[in-house]
Amino acid sequence: MERGDPPTQRSARMSPRSCLVLGLLAGLAGLSLRLALPVTPVDQDFRDVIAFYRSLGPGQAH
Repeated sequence: MERGDPPTQRSARMSPRSCLVLGLLAGLAGLSLRLALPVTPVDQDFRDVIAFYRSLGPGQAH
């Protein structure tokens, strides 16, 4: 860092190690949320909607 550079330029860069740690923390947070929160099973109404849109074919569901 040059002597005349504002301090915000130095703090805007992250080292590869910081990116790796942040990525790992985000992954662990996602995994813990996935394990902690219940997942709602797919019900028959949702399956009916999916089957309807599949029957229309590509490009017709707009």
